[in-house]
Amino acid sequence: MSAAVEVTPLRPDFGRWDELLAMIRASFAYMDGVIDPPSSVHRLTPELLRAKAEVEVGLVALSNVGDNTSRFGPPPYIPPHKGEGVANAAPSDLAKHRPSGASEAHKRRGPPPPRRNRFAISSGFGEGYRVGVVETAPALPVLESSGPTGEIVGCAFLAEQADHLYLGKLAVAPAWQGKGVGALLMRAVEEHALRSGKPVIELQTRVELTGNQRLFAKLGLAETARSAHPGFERATSVTMRKEVA
Repeated sequence: MSAAVEVTPLRPDFGRWDELLAMIRASFAYMDGVIDPPSSVHRLTPELLRAKAEVEVGLVALSNVGDNTSRFGPPPYIPPHKGEGVANAAPSDLAKHRPSGASEAHKRRGPPPPRRNRFAISSGFGEGYRVGVVETAPALPVLESSGPTGEIVGCAFLAEQADHLYLGKLAVAPAWQGKGVGALLMRAVEEHALRSGKPVIELQTRVELTGNQRLFAKLGLAETARSAHPGFERATSVTMRKEVA
């Protein structure tokens, strides 16, 4: 079944912390037994995750399925007093990808066949960002609501530093990896960096995770340093940076 992913900031009324933590842990599970010291994700709790979102910018990727109306969901949320605001994607933009009578056709014939082409529609990102991507995705029940109630398929957290934004807990649900969700999150991160006036993104990955290092390099990040966790004489972390044009 085709589906779309919406990337949006965590709302103040977000209450799905257990679900979000479960997704992060599942995304990081492959690191167990590979990296040393173990990931800090093992120390995370729903309460700590909620507290993290209070002092950092949290982004969540949600998947919705159904007809084209529910696929794109509601307008993006814009927290008060932040950013310049966002206009929704123009109806003409969405119409180019929406078959006429899609809702009625869906009722008569059931869900459409998988669509393997992908496209993205971005209306900009103040503190709100929306992007749709059509992919072959895991089968999910059709949602009754077009609100942000879809499956949590990814997330990222941004902490403001003196001269950059630190990107942490970038996670994509295992079943959704390789479908462009990580790239959508990174696009939202970059848009926020530009709007915040700190167009430099920094993250850390582990020395053992060479696949992650290659992936981040493809996304435009370059290694700038290596460091060691307390108690280790060897380098355990790789710092990578990207200047957003």
